[in-house]
Amino acid sequence: PTPPRMLRRRRSHVLLWSSPDVGGTPLGRVRVELDRRFRRLPHPQDAIDASWRAALESNGRLFDGSKFRLAALACADEGDGARLVLRLGMTGYKEYLGTNQ
Repeated sequence: PTPPRMLRRRRSHVLLWSSPDVGGTPLGRVRVELDRRFRRLPHPQDAIDASWRAALESNGRLFDGSKFRLAALACADEGDGARLVLRLGMTGYKEYLGTNQ
């Protein structure tokens, strides 16, 4: 397989992109939309906090770092051909654990 390549779209955010050699989407045909609209849906903060405390009790080395949340994949016709569009929102590891268990 093709090794991952870095795809820079915002000043401090880096995505690793890897696409299979046969039939994959080349990096030049990928567009990233990083927007607040693609953040997680609201969840009760008490439940997120409780889940995080439980996770920390079982693994004290956890930390709440930033993560990309994949909200959607889309195909867009941009005149020069189709592009794969990744719609991303920012989240944290604490939110991820608290909303995905």
